[in-house]
Amino acid sequence: MLGWIGVFIVAVGGVGVLFAASGKRFVAESSAQLASSVPTGASERVTGTVLAVLRRPERHDSEAGNLVKDGKGYLIVEQYSSPCNGRDRNARHEMLEHLLSDACLFGPRCLAFEGFAADDGCGNDRIEVDLASSQSPAAMRFDEPRYLRFFLKVDPGLGALRNAPLISQIWQQSSVEYGNRPALGPAFAISITADAQDETLVDVDFRYRNEISEENPPHFFVHRPIKKGEWHAFHVRMLPRFLGHPNGRGEILVWFDQGLDAVLDPTRAINYSSVDDSSYRFYWGYVPDPQTRLGGTFDVRVGLYRAEPLVSTKFWLDAVKLARDSNSLRGL
Repeated sequence: MLGWIGVFIVAVGGVGVLFAASGKRFVAESSAQLASSVPTGASERVTGTVLAVLRRPERHDSEAGNLVKDGKGYLIVEQYSSPCNGRDRNARHEMLEHLLSDACLFGPRCLAFEGFAADDGCGNDRIEVDLASSQSPAAMRFDEPRYLRFFLKVDPGLGALRNAPLISQIWQQSSVEYGNRPALGPAFAISITADAQDETLVDVDFRYRNEISEENPPHFFVHRPIKKGEWHAFHVRMLPRFLGHPNGRGEILVWFDQGLDAVLDPTRAINYSSVDDSSYRFYWGYVPDPQTRLGGTFDVRVGLYRAEPLVSTKFWLDAVKLARDSNSLRGL
């Protein structure tokens, strides 16, 4: 029993391995013990060029933390702090039980991420779905483009946020604290914040990081207010390249409300500029370093990850898709 330490479970070459949120590695006593609870590896859910489609999950096993759609598993990444207003026993079950919803745009089932309010001192918590694990053949790698799509609705009753919870993050393999190197944070992340001028709005912010340093400041490059209680579509093209990459700068392009069958013309991206391409072309991610185990692959995750102070937070995601090319994003 790992207590409050969040873990995610992944099948690696048929052997069950547990990874704690802190990055510490635990090897299960036997893979047979995990056979009934380990979600299917990301590589096994790849169909053609589409890496993941999340819209109508058919079954949810909260005990195993396993989200299943069409008989295939989706990796759940969890972390619950304890104690949190007496929720240390039930927080995991409550958050997982709220993970599937029928309040969808396309229905009948989609993802709902709900975090509860808690006293200061509870630490961070998370409930995320890993669309492509950094340790699978489906992993995003440097200099390989990926396309992400999701439809987002934020709870109309959402109050003032005291922080900026993440709703998606692209996490470079082993970018946790190692030796004298600090934890580096996600190479690319999307967060929501309370709008400063209009309480009916929430701001969706996009930022990247690329420095192996204590400071490693986030660079914000897209800021998009949306109306609470309304569905809005986001399409994202991601091409990671670290500082000094031989092929030059990477890219992140973001399209807004282009619909299910969007043709992703770069000039229609909200951060495209024909005058200054630094609005969408920049280095992001960290230079891989085998000596500190900093890898060259990424986890692509959607869901809630937040630091304290923890306030009540809820949002829905529908028609989530991760693909190798833009055409594969079209349709459900």
